[in-house]
Amino acid sequence: MVYEVDLQKIKEIRKRKRIKQREIAEKLGYQSCVSYHRLETGCCEIKAKQLPVIASILGVSIGDLYIAAEGVCEIPGCNRPVFGEPPEEKRGLKEKENRGKQSLPAAINAARRRTRFLRRRRKTIPRKPP
Repeated sequence: MVYEVDLQKIKEIRKRKRIKQREIAEKLGYQSCVSYHRLETGCCEIKAKQLPVIASILGVSIGDLYIAAEGVCEIPGCNRPVFGEPPEEKRGLKEKENRGKQSLPAAINAARRRTRFLRRRRKTIPRKPP
């Protein structure tokens, strides 16, 4: 399950305990309550280091400030680490990559030879008189 910070709950607890936004703003290090108001309304994200401070000011645990996210689902196996053999489509990529590295110098040398050939050829072709 995915969780997110319940901003409405933070606001409700703060109002119920009669704590002003200015008090929390000062303890978070903000110079004005407007910055904290932006956090509480969701205009700015609450940083991970701010959440324990807010929880202690409100007298609740950090877990009390979370709610299950709506409209967000967890995809099973999406974040699991992958070990073992790579899938079929990924096998052989290393060899192809190495072949590409080997063929690049050959392609560069061929382009250089072609350029030299064309330069020499240009010198031997008579120019039209102006």
